[in-house]
Parts: sequence; structure tokens; C-alpha cells
Amino acid sequence: MKTWSRILDSELGEKARAAYDDNPVRCYHNWAHIQRVYWHAQNTYALPYDRDLDLAILTHDVIYDALPGKEERSAQWLFDHADGDVTVANEHIHKTINHAPSADNRMVLLDLADFTDPACAAPNLDRIAAESMALYDVTLPQFLQANIAVMTGLGNRIKDGLGDVSASDQAAFQKILDGITRSITLAETRLSDVVG
Repeated sequence: MKTWSRILDSELGEKARAAYDDNPVRCYHNWAHIQRVYWHAQNTYALPYDRDLDLAILTHDVIYDALPGKEERSAQWLFDHADGDVTVANEHIHKTINHAPSADNRMVLLDLADFTDPACAAPNLDRIAAESMALYDVTLPQFLQANIAVMTGLGNRIKDGLGDVSASDQAAFQKILDGITRSITLAETRLSDVVG
């Protein structure tokens, strides 16, 4: 299958893939996630090619561990490994810190695009649960409680920022909000099942 990216087969792409594949506990923020984001760039949003966005997609989760500042460290990784100016690519990466709507929402929409597909809800929750429990040494109920809080906060940030975006971005974010609601409901159901 043809990919939207033009850098996956480059030296940078190979280094990034090695970093994603380096830690087996990365069940969600791994190479498959990057491939899905590229798929959404090509198929869900049909975005015209943009090298800065390509760089950001490739490296936005290249650092994913239990320490804070993952996005900043991923941006630094790109700065340390890429040739040329990566300022705009790093701006895209930094938008994944809080995923709030802004003037350019491409990276945020891409990173959250799996929420638009109901079939992704349960498998993604399972992957993120396994990853979080391994990285942060938390139980499933602890993860689910935290996930509900994080998803609620994300939904609120998106709702608060919708007044300042284009009509097309509002429609795209609404589909994501629907998916966030679906994800919260799923996590609440699983929490209820686990704790009785």
C-alpha cells in the first residue's frame, strides 16, 4: 500500500522506527500508531503532502516512557537527528501535548483520528491499558479511572476551542468528540465490571 509519507524509507525513518520498536511495552504508542496516523493523513483527511507534517507524524511519539515531557523530548530527538530546519515540525509535535484546537489543527486531528472509528475504541483502550500498566506500574482500575479523567479533560479542551476553528475543522473535531464519549463510556463500563 502506498503511504502518504515520503520519509519512511530514509535514514531518519529507519532511526525513528528503531526507536519505536525498541521497547516492547509500547502497545499503543508504537510503529503501528505511526502507520495509522499516516493512513489517516492519506485516507481520512486526504491532506496534501507537507514535509514538516511528515516529520512531525514520524517522530511525535518517538520518545514514550514513564517520564514527563515526552513530546518535548520527541521534538528534541527530531532536532538532534534530522537535517535542515525542523522548527515547524516541532511546533506540530508540541500541539500533541494537549491536543487543543488552534489555527493549524492537522497534527491534532491526525493524532486523534482513531476516535472517529468505533471499531478502534475497544482495541485501542486495551492497548493503552497494557502500555500504561507496564510503564506506570498501575492496576487496571487505576488506569481506567485515570483514563476517564484524561479523556474528559481532552473532550473539554476540544469543546472550549471549537469557536476559533473553521467549519470543516469543527466537523472533524465533532467526530472525534463522539469517539471520546464512546471511549469514556467503554472505560466506565469496564471499570464497573472490574470493581463490581
